[in-house]
Amino acid sequence: MTPVEMEYLKVIETDFAFLGLREDEVIYLYMKDHFMLDLDMQNWLLIAYRYLCEDEKFPIITEAGEFIQYKSEVVPFMREYIDEFPILSNSLIVKNTAHMIIASFFTRFIDSPLPLKIFRNKEKAIEWALENRRTYVASKMKQSL
Repeated sequence: MTPVEMEYLKVIETDFAFLGLREDEVIYLYMKDHFMLDLDMQNWLLIAYRYLCEDEKFPIITEAGEFIQYKSEVVPFMREYIDEFPILSNSLIVKNTAHMIIASFFTRFIDSPLPLKIFRNKEKAIEWALENRRTYVASKMKQSL
C-alpha cells in the first residue's frame, strides 16, 4: 500500500513520514526509510494525529520503509501517554523478518491498552482496522441513545 492508492481527507507528508486520514476513516502512517522513532518524533506524531483526527478516534495502519529504528525511551513514553493518542487500534504491517522482530519487541513491551495486531497481509490489516472502526461507531451510537 502506497499513499497514493487511496483518497485522503487530510494528509501530512514530510521527509520522514506520510500520515493521512483515508476516506474509509482509517489513518495510514508510512514511516519512510531511515525513520528514527525517538521522543521528538513521538511528540510530533501526537500533534499530527490530533490534527488529522480532530475530536474523533480512528484506527491506524502503520507501515515502514527500510532501516527503521527506535530508541528505548519511546516505550515508557508510550506507556504514559497512550491515552493521549486519538487511536482506536494499530495494525502493524511487516514486510520482512527484521520488521517482525522490531514490531514484536515493541508490542510486547508497551503493554498497550488499545488493540494492536501484526500483519504480513495489507488487506487483512485494513479489514481489521475497518472492523475496529465499525465497532467504535456502533458503540458511540448506542451511548447516544
